[in-house]
Amino acid sequence: MFEYALSVLGQTFRDAIGERAQNEWTPSEPRTEGSGRVLYLLHPLLRRIIARLINLLAAFAKFITTLNTPIRPPETAFLLARSAPASAVAAQRVLDALAREGVDLAVWRDVLATLSKGAYKYTQTRANFTAPRPSDADTCASLLKLDIGPLSSLLPSALQHIPTPSALFLSPSPSPERDGATSQVIGDRPTAKCDRCGARTILTGNQSVMRGGVPTPWAAWRRNWVATCMCGGTWVRTHLEMPPQLRRSM
Repeated sequence: MFEYALSVLGQTFRDAIGERAQNEWTPSEPRTEGSGRVLYLLHPLLRRIIARLINLLAAFAKFITTLNTPIRPPETAFLLARSAPASAVAAQRVLDALAREGVDLAVWRDVLATLSKGAYKYTQTRANFTAPRPSDADTCASLLKLDIGPLSSLLPSALQHIPTPSALFLSPSPSPERDGATSQVIGDRPTAKCDRCGARTILTGNQSVMRGGVPTPWAAWRRNWVATCMCGGTWVRTHLEMPPQLRRSM
């Protein structure tokens, strides 16, 4: 779950940097509509959720990397079994995920705090007038439709406070898209796509995930994920793409 959440954050920050570059190169063509992960940083409610997620991930990373007691290996059949190597593996995976995604949680936590406190002004930087602040109706419409259009007046000023760390782009190859519940790579098995936010998930043969298992919070989260996307959208089955090697042989 840590790795999946961190990959979502990494892609969000990369998209925001791309949006900033696009805005600087073509200032005469402002973004007025469409969905995108940059909305997570622009909308006040979604930004608070992202800030909370960053705090949770930072606390978890600190806890795991300083842990000096054995923990239970994942999916172990012996609930009481603890292993010192499992603690070392967990700490290394956390460090590897942070390095792979290039996400500095402390830096982005400060950025979101700056945006949330309203330290920037709602102005068009390349114009001589103050852009109107979106109304509550526009803010609500932006969230319901996942559309950046109603909040477009905030975009230029907000993007100025987005850092551009090269670490976000230093990974030798982009991480493959993974399913939020199973962490399996998307594309190798039948998938479904959310009709609201566009997220994708792997279709499992038994949709009642872990129904007969131990009633843990993780099992409940997985059941909720299978039932509906986290954004409230509905999963719609998509066609399975033909493997690249098979397409080349045809």
